[in-house]
Amino acid sequence: MSTGTSYALTMATRRLNQNRVITLNCGLGRDSITMMCLLAEGLLQATIDGTLQPIAPEDIDAIVFSNTGCEWDHTYQVLPRARALALLMGVRFVVLEKAAEVVEDRDEPATGWDRIEAKATAGAYHLRPAIMDDLQSRATVVSLGKGDCTDNHKIQPIRKFIADVARLLHGVDSNASWSSKVRAGLRLPHLTLIGIAADETSRLANGGHGPDYVTEAYPLVEMGIAKPDEAAILRRWGLNDVRKSGCFMCPYQPIAWYWALSVTQPDAWARAVHYEDVALARNAKMNVTGVRIDGVLARLPQLVERWRAANPEATVDAVLDKQYSRCNKDARAQRKVDTATVGHAALVTA
Repeated sequence: MSTGTSYALTMATRRLNQNRVITLNCGLGRDSITMMCLLAEGLLQATIDGTLQPIAPEDIDAIVFSNTGCEWDHTYQVLPRARALALLMGVRFVVLEKAAEVVEDRDEPATGWDRIEAKATAGAYHLRPAIMDDLQSRATVVSLGKGDCTDNHKIQPIRKFIADVARLLHGVDSNASWSSKVRAGLRLPHLTLIGIAADETSRLANGGHGPDYVTEAYPLVEMGIAKPDEAAILRRWGLNDVRKSGCFMCPYQPIAWYWALSVTQPDAWARAVHYEDVALARNAKMNVTGVRIDGVLARLPQLVERWRAANPEATVDAVLDKQYSRCNKDARAQRKVDTATVGHAALVTA
């Protein structure tokens, strides 16, 4: 791993977070870890207050991972390495865990960073259980293209966390109060840095107008860093083996990833199949992928069996090392390839 000390000499006197909270939202995948590497090298930039500006580690109040409770094992395995990189930079790394039980004092104001981190560990910033448990309790599945899973299990918990940090560091007692001060011109909106690569900008169209108290910036987009560019950056830090992150039952992922799940995490695979069964029992049109074969909705085991028959030589590493798009249009196009007739020339084994 590189020493990554150049930032300290050139940016130590400037703090973009003096009058707001700045977080780097880390999903532990290639995009967000690339942002962390660039931050450590003093190369990260983002459009802030209308101007593309360099961002130093001391400008970041916290790097935040919001645990959905259903991430792939390879995602969770990145966590100690991300913590180590954050420690090297002197940036706080906070994991917003899911609650193992009811959190009685989730709305109690935090009086210090120790209390904020204790609340994060206890699950106080999440209002919902693990994503699949949440959906299964309502006998439904994640909706392709709706995006409510990201909002409920990542965005909203991080915004609750930001409210506590703002109360601690700036004395403003709620996000609503911060919004009113932004509208009055008395405060700058908080800033969250989000890892979306420059060749996935169609994902930005899924968002809408957010609350007044917070705005978003997309450093990789604004720096022109696409998926292929990330490898060289990650390699400098010995992190090029980091894989795409995501929930193991994500409807965006290719059928090949479900096959890899069945091989590498059989318990999680069984949970995903049961999750689909519960939804289908409620509504015969509610399968996970939305795929039809010969006009009939296809279940996960059928799709995995079909894909494997067409790709008998594929390996788990080849499948999981391949990126896939979360853009709705591209995801649907890839799904057509994955579910084509067995033996179709377009089927991809790598």
